[in-house]
Amino acid sequence: MDREQFVERNTLLNMSSFVQLDMYEEKFPDHEVMEVWAVSDQLGDRLIAKGEAVLRIGGVYVWGRACCGQAIKMDSVIQEIFNELPGVKA
Repeated sequence: MDREQFVERNTLLNMSSFVQLDMYEEKFPDHEVMEVWAVSDQLGDRLIAKGEAVLRIGGVYVWGRACCGQAIKMDSVIQEIFNELPGVKA
């Protein structure tokens, strides 16, 4: 599995139109959230471990992504998480 496949399997839906960003501002004042994505439990747990802005909404992890305009696979936190997966050679 490459990084693009990892992202495709673990990012579920862009939730930016459905989730109010002020929810993140209240809980994560040091994070600038630009997009909101529903992610798999596996990715949500790993993002939380990296200190990312992640909320649990209706049983789903929702990640407050700190950038936009580039492919998610290019985000430094995604690169770090992917490189830490078992069997992946950085």
